[in-house]
Amino acid sequence: MYGPVHYRFLERDKILALQTSCWDFDKHMSLSLEAKSELIWWINNIVGAHDILTREAPTITLTTDASKLGWGAVLSRQCTGGLWSSTESQNHINYLELFAVFLGVQTFCSSQHDCHIKLMIDNTTAVAVINHMGTSHPDPLNKLTKEIWL
Repeated sequence: MYGPVHYRFLERDKILALQTSCWDFDKHMSLSLEAKSELIWWINNIVGAHDILTREAPTITLTTDASKLGWGAVLSRQCTGGLWSSTESQNHINYLELFAVFLGVQTFCSSQHDCHIKLMIDNTTAVAVINHMGTSHPDPLNKLTKEIWL
């Protein structure tokens, strides 16, 4: 079920190696530390891996939002948020939206395990990246999405 969270860096390394070698599949390639870590995960988890056919209804609904100024998260009637630092605010809005999700999950759901969380996000890229458990494109989005899923 969580396979996509654990192959994005392998996929990225493969694409970069193929681009570098003019799409020659017979060339050797090097793996990044992240890709090696993913291979170790597969070695340790493939035997016990399974897929869930149906999910229970969400037990938690978390709403998050971000702008270039700051972020917010709401769970039931509790809310939290804050302003980005000058360094954080330089990130792309898609990253900031994902970071708001990460901070909201850390704030309200850090003690939860094996539960179904419904995220309400108004950024379609953030929704797609979370639903697909990552992306083979920008590393910052992929790393942050992996942290959210883990």
